[in-house]
Amino acid sequence: KTDTSGNISWQHIYGCGAHDRLYGVIQPTFNAVGGNLTGYILTGVKGFSTNSEQGLVYVIDTSGNVLYKNSYKHSDKVRLFQALQMFDGGGNADGYIIGGYVGTSDRNCLVLRVNNNLTLRANNGFGPTGAQSYGISGVDDMCQFISQTNNGYLLGANSGSSGSRKPLLIKITSAGDFGGGFPTTWAATYQYNSNDTSFLPFVAPTSILNGGYLIGGVLKEGTYWKGFLIKTDNDGGVVSSNTDTWARLYAGNTLGVEGLISGVESSQGGLALSGWTKTWGIGNEMDYFLIKTDNFGEICSTCPGNFSQSITANITKDTAITIQHNNSVAITYDTTGCTIDSTAGGIIA
Repeated sequence: KTDTSGNISWQHIYGCGAHDRLYGVIQPTFNAVGGNLTGYILTGVKGFSTNSEQGLVYVIDTSGNVLYKNSYKHSDKVRLFQALQMFDGGGNADGYIIGGYVGTSDRNCLVLRVNNNLTLRANNGFGPTGAQSYGISGVDDMCQFISQTNNGYLLGANSGSSGSRKPLLIKITSAGDFGGGFPTTWAATYQYNSNDTSFLPFVAPTSILNGGYLIGGVLKEGTYWKGFLIKTDNDGGVVSSNTDTWARLYAGNTLGVEGLISGVESSQGGLALSGWTKTWGIGNEMDYFLIKTDNFGEICSTCPGNFSQSITANITKDTAITIQHNNSVAITYDTTGCTIDSTAGGIIA
């Protein structure tokens, strides 16, 4: 934890002694009305790259002390990436929705509904076990993002094996149901052309151009890598006749090695995009970059910098896919065995 100048206020090591990784952090509130900060929610995996991977979640206070911790187990591998805080009708904190995946060779998106103390909320509005999964049969669907919509949740995943991945969005209801048809629930993959491989570092809701979603990541064409960004409508559509939806590719040059990692709306208007580049890296190494665009993803033509964007109408949305849905995934949890090392001092500002 740092101050506003980047100086370290405190640092801890969290783990279970089993090659653990943390992927996500959010800052929730105990009470949405009072606005009292509780600290942070950390999500990750216990036993990374082993046959017994478990989802791992910590709730810590503002000093980094552990309030609750849980690992979530299945007969197959589990990883957890992102948490959303939920509230009841009175504005009080009401647990969390946590997204990740379950499986090994045929991984499916996994969504958990847990209480404030991280216990699974079974038989209480989110299926019999408080855990549900979604995916395309026979295809790896690794959900890394979850966001709340007006009437449910949107899951963002990398779908497919290495060499043929596509971004996948799955819209479910607030009770975790899937089925019943568009627009209540739907699923779609996105593709630039028949030969590309698309990796999905982020999906985010956006308010620009009448709302919708930003889908961003890395597009590989042959040996070349480019950053891609898609602006959809509220139903995940990309329609050439709708100027509120568009797609962009970003590259240093035709031989570029670039990719987008994150994108946010700028307080000054437009979008701020971050990523990595080798084309323009110092000493021919990988460096970070930051791009500022307008609401249409276009870089100012008179602004300094080496990047250019191309406008493409070649993004296709495929809704002719069948999602298998399990509304009672057999997940158990374990509150023991994970520790915090408060003497950690290996990071120097």
